Amino acid sequence: YTPCLMGTYNPNTGSTSLSQCLPGPAGKYCPYPGSNSANNCANCDIGNYCPAGSSSKSACPSNNYCPNPATKTPCPAGTSYDGISAITAATCVPCSVGNYCPSGRPETPCPPGTFTNSTGTAQCTNCPEGYACALGSITPIICPQMTYSSKSQPSCSPCPSGQFTSGPGSASCFPCPSDKFKGWWCASDSEKIIFIFITLGSIGSGLATAWK
Repeated sequence: YTPCLMGTYNPNTGSTSLSQCLPGPAGKYCPYPGSNSANNCANCDIGNYCPAGSSSKSACPSNNYCPNPATKTPCPAGTSYDGISAITAATCVPCSVGNYCPSGRPETPCPPGTFTNSTGTAQCTNCPEGYACALGSITPIICPQMTYSSKSQPSCSPCPSGQFTSGPGSASCFPCPSDKFKGWWCASDSEKIIFIFITLGSIGSGLATAWK
């Protein structure tokens, strides 16, 4: 004959296969092979988790709580618990800023392109246009002049050659005018040199006037 495996028992005679052995009841564990009664299974202690068919007791796993040894419940969304043997949902703590906690999952940094500045977040918010959000962002960072970003971007991108932005926080770049100078970022190298000389000349004239 073949004894029933640990975690199972068989109260019947004349069985012909292991499949006829029954799983031990939830909330108990059956550490011995060949059991013929569920009474041979031991009670699982509070703070532990023993689903049906357990051969040993196990601590209630992290990010869950076990109100009784037969039941495992995920921490509510927005909370987590990296310890073990929790009994109540009160043990689960709110996620910190820059992180999120799906139900029953550990605290995780907000993915690139998202952010959260609140505790107890179950899902991070998409980064707005014109801003960048790196991994674990708390606050979106505005894209500086001559850079841009579309929605949910981890970083700002420089404008392509021949394009510019009208200011910080731009979602896109615009073609530079082809017929006249429209700001430093659209100037050709020769225009920039002329601009520098004009600016220096103006500064020099102003200083000379001030010294008279």
